[in-house]
Amino acid sequence: MFRYINLYILTLLILCATGCSEIYYPKVTSNNEFLVVNGFITNTNGPFVVKLSKAVKYSSDSVTNAEPVTQASLTITDNNNVSYALTETSPGKYTTPPSLVSRVGNSYKLHIKTADGDIYESDYQKLTRPISYDSIKYYNITEGFLDANKLLPKTTKADIRIDLSDSSSVEKVKYRFTTNLTIQYTYLVPSEGATSSTSGSIPVYGWLTDLSLENDVNITDESSSSSDSSRISNHKIGFIPFSVTAYPDDWHLPHMGALTHFYYYLVINQYTLNDASFAYYKAAKKQLDATGKIFDPIASQLWGNIKCINNPSRLAFGFFEASSLTTSAMFIFDRDEKMVGEKVPYIDIPEPTSITNLSKRPPLWWGHGIL
Repeated sequence: MFRYINLYILTLLILCATGCSEIYYPKVTSNNEFLVVNGFITNTNGPFVVKLSKAVKYSSDSVTNAEPVTQASLTITDNNNVSYALTETSPGKYTTPPSLVSRVGNSYKLHIKTADGDIYESDYQKLTRPISYDSIKYYNITEGFLDANKLLPKTTKADIRIDLSDSSSVEKVKYRFTTNLTIQYTYLVPSEGATSSTSGSIPVYGWLTDLSLENDVNITDESSSSSDSSRISNHKIGFIPFSVTAYPDDWHLPHMGALTHFYYYLVINQYTLNDASFAYYKAAKKQLDATGKIFDPIASQLWGNIKCINNPSRLAFGFFEASSLTTSAMFIFDRDEKMVGEKVPYIDIPEPTSITNLSKRPPLWWGHGIL
């Protein structure tokens, strides 16, 4: 990211594979402490979570050193003036009560009182109605990728695209996307009792989950817009490479030399944004997309919607968001030496018990009813 950020820093909500927001912990040169807020509610069942932390000094070795803000008092208030108190369930993590049932069309405001008496509030954020996609599709394409040896071998990958429309809206509806990719794999190991004079092997099944296709903020923009203001066509979600060598090193695919099959379960989280949320993510994307050219935007403060009420000179970073969520899933697999994909129901992928969850048989959810 922008390593030269100083007192006026860039704060971003970076979206993970799971669809939940996580904080980019900004680094500052000042000894003053700045509150970082990360939280949102959707139209789905709660509970919802708000995380509070302090901005990390620039000299810090790692963003993981961010100090949580504890013993704060948090409430979320709707436009009917009904307030809901959050509970601190772990240091710096505040969870909404069961009584908070989000409603499309309502607006919500976050109120924070820290242990030292400072009071922060967000603007009211309207929860817009969810809008489903028209179609999810993919194309098999072949492109070069830069490998560890700085060569450009070609690999085949799935280019995931989505079409959306809302005929009831007079304005272009605004969306944000996050992804969660699960790679299911099979490899062969010698069967029990096999000797040099006998041959035999058994398949072992495993999976890696919580992988993300995006590196920055994925929002709809003019490049995917059609002349019809209510329709967005061919918006890019991301790429899924079919070659194991094309994956990032930090994905740690096990048994690379012995892999025999790949299957891919892709979850797409589609958030319908209000105008304030879209403006925030658009500004974040503009700065993340800067490539160092002379006319690229200069890294600057990305203003959120959190302000200190009792001391306006105190800065706070982050954004409290209310966005409707639509979740869809796609299963991509090898059929007759051709990669094909089908839409499937959304399921919760179990966490592996280790880097490989070994089994001589596929888990019950394996294949999602397709294979």
